[in-house]
Amino acid sequence: MPKDNLVSRVINQIGYKLDTNQTGSSSKNILIAINGTDSSLDKKLSNIYAQFSKEYNFIIAYSFTASQILDIESINQILKAKYIFTEDSLFDLDHNLQLFDTLICPNITINTLSKVVSGNIDTYISNLIWASLYFDKTTYIDFENCKKFMSFETKNKTMKNQIDQKIREIMSMGAVEIVYPLYDFKIKGTRRYDSEFKSKIVITDRDVDAINVGEELHLPYGSIITPLAKDKIRDRNIKIVIDMEAKK
Repeated sequence: MPKDNLVSRVINQIGYKLDTNQTGSSSKNILIAINGTDSSLDKKLSNIYAQFSKEYNFIIAYSFTASQILDIESINQILKAKYIFTEDSLFDLDHNLQLFDTLICPNITINTLSKVVSGNIDTYISNLIWASLYFDKTTYIDFENCKKFMSFETKNKTMKNQIDQKIREIMSMGAVEIVYPLYDFKIKGTRRYDSEFKSKIVITDRDVDAINVGEELHLPYGSIITPLAKDKIRDRNIKIVIDMEAKK
């Protein structure tokens, strides 16, 4: 049996085709966008399931390539997906967006990352990520696949800088980086300084290590940030806000 026919049959057996008239609560659904191969994908998905399955249902969205080469039935067994979407779901994107508030991309490729940051969104997954960010939905992305090609990291500094720049760009759009195996899913929002920062005058690079990527950190007026800390703040896309109330 041809591969594409087999995939279609499997999807029909284990998934659900979303009816255009169907509605549901987005607050209890998490969409997992799967975008290519990844040797650790099963473990990543198991990690996600363990953290969210008690309170959330899962929706799976496959890129065209992923739908052709991955074991869809095995993935569905891990996540017990409520809905499954593929490239054809691009035509139902507006309805798909109503079903979730949180998007997780455990294996985004450099191709998809480049499409999103450039606005060249001509595939279902790139449209999905763009729309999720555009409508300010919580969007978690694992960039491991972007940093490797054929399982190897590049030694070409120019190419590495290009990859890092694209990652910084999508994070500036609102994406939150997650790093396997310590997936740290936190609600996107500001981080108020607590006692460890409230009395600090000098913020060092070690202090910055305790801040999650993409967070906003409020510091008291008069704080001094060391050069190394500034470098890490820039690399981790952390926004610093000085609390002027402390000046009074």
